Amino acid sequence: MKTYYNTTNEKGGDLRKNISKANYQNLRVMELFQDKSSESAYSPSQVMHLALPDAPITSVRRAMSTLTKAGYLTKTQDKRYGIYGRLEYIWKLSE
Repeated sequence: MKTYYNTTNEKGGDLRKNISKANYQNLRVMELFQDKSSESAYSPSQVMHLALPDAPITSVRRAMSTLTKAGYLTKTQDKRYGIYGRLEYIWKLSE
């Protein structure tokens, strides 16, 4: 599964650091969705608040899209208001 999209053509240590950070973000998102003691469906804003509070919302969305493409998450048709006052789709673990 591709975890980091090197759109700025990073190399060497910077590239390794960015890949590592993207892998960590993917892991944190999966841990949130797999936590049976919490809600089972989240919007990107909720994921950011609960699992990656220091990450930009774009990184959270990248992680969720990556995990969706890999078959781990499913985007539902349900929506909630997010941190910018706009509706966001909700994701859940794939079955």
